Amino acid sequence: MALIYHTNGDLSFENLYKFVYLKDMNVGIICIIFAILFKLGAVPLHFWAPDLYNVTPLPIMAYVANVPKVLYFAVIIITMEIFQVHSNFYPVFGVISLIIGSLGLMQQNTIKRF
Repeated sequence: MALIYHTNGDLSFENLYKFVYLKDMNVGIICIIFAILFKLGAVPLHFWAPDLYNVTPLPIMAYVANVPKVLYFAVIIITMEIFQVHSNFYPVFGVISLIIGSLGLMQQNTIKRF
């Protein structure tokens, strides 16, 4: 977000839409996309999720596993609509996450790591 603010001088969506094709803006947007993928636990940034789920109590794990993902899904949809970007970027990472997650699931021996 600092790169976007440095390039644009503002973080309002109206001004971001005007400057979306500048070089520093693209680097900033890529950093934000990878931060969202990290928080979603998507590939290639998914290795932290099973360890976190394994050590937390069940109610907290249910909250951490579901609520932020709903929020970030809404952020992704809103951002794609505002910038009028309809790419296959997020669905591709989603499918890859499902495949790698399913393969990793076969090696787990506790239900909380599933």
